[in-house]
Amino acid sequence: MMNEQDATVLSSVASDGVFLPDFCEETGKPRVITVGGGKGGVGKTMFTVLLGLSLVKVNKRAVIVDADFRSPSMNSMLRVKTPQHSLKDFLSRQVADINAILQLTSFKNLRLISGATGILGMTEYCFSQCSHLISNLRSIDADFILIDLESGTSREAIDLFLTADERIIIANPNPMSLQENYAFLKLCQFKKLRDIFRRDPHMFSLIRRTFESNNSEDYQELKYELYEYSRLHSEISLDFLQPRLVLNMMRKPEEIMEIRAFQMVCRDLLDITLEYWGNIHYQDHMRTFVRSGDLQKLLSAKTIHTITQRLVNDVKIDGVLKRSDLKKQTINYFDRDDITCSSHCSHWNKCIYQRGGYPCKLKYMGFLCTSGETT
Repeated sequence: MMNEQDATVLSSVASDGVFLPDFCEETGKPRVITVGGGKGGVGKTMFTVLLGLSLVKVNKRAVIVDADFRSPSMNSMLRVKTPQHSLKDFLSRQVADINAILQLTSFKNLRLISGATGILGMTEYCFSQCSHLISNLRSIDADFILIDLESGTSREAIDLFLTADERIIIANPNPMSLQENYAFLKLCQFKKLRDIFRRDPHMFSLIRRTFESNNSEDYQELKYELYEYSRLHSEISLDFLQPRLVLNMMRKPEEIMEIRAFQMVCRDLLDITLEYWGNIHYQDHMRTFVRSGDLQKLLSAKTIHTITQRLVNDVKIDGVLKRSDLKKQTINYFDRDDITCSSHCSHWNKCIYQRGGYPCKLKYMGFLCTSGETT
């Protein structure tokens, strides 16, 4: 369901008329990676730290940016003293040179930009601040910039998420985590669509009406209009998000079924191809290592090293959901009468999710993610 904060995000187009460009990789420029998602407490900060440590372990220079403007914790995680100047000072233009707020850590080639400690959020945030921050981050002498975003759907988090070279969302098997990540991705999609079609009155009005109405019929109309637009303008790609998903705190192998159903829902309902980049198993001793500051012992997760190799060598991770075994047309969650997965379902022989006797994963996830929307 759309809340007041969500409405604020999309009802406010940048008043200063500044729109972030689509950055491409340039020689000598660091690669910007954002780690975000809609749910708090799923391990975004820990994942960002471990990814940074894994990158420096293969001789890459990394900078971690604590962009959680409400409850920054990266200093504590990395055992770095709170600096005199933080990210808040740079965004408010009190500090002109971003290199002046870079901090050394106890790990070689890993530096930190601390978050804005002790403030009630970025209450005066504007879109140009995001552009200013990203352009300056790309001027840092480093190989990778890892931005740890705050949880939720604030304007800051969405703008920064959309500007990255790689966008990673962290989830756990909790259905509420997947539901809030769905809302986060949907909000990002609408924000970007508004920017793309800001000079097209018809499309802009349709996009705004669809978001504000939360009506599935309006969304189907929007999808049709977007397909027609992309067919007539082949030079413009509408597959702009391309987010990556990492499942954290996995306890049982069967929990991967929730992620596969979530991928299908994002593909069918949002037209977002969500690439799965692996899972990190729950570790009982994680808090002990965090308290002791011995973070290196947490690098045993195979997924972290796989993602590191993907980023360093640009190697494809085989995590895209394959649909060859399913019917080609989009599954309509709202027309299916079956609730229990059984051989009576018309998709039984073609569905890779079948679990006889259990509720249908696809239908359950579809209703979960779209709760509050009208039909």
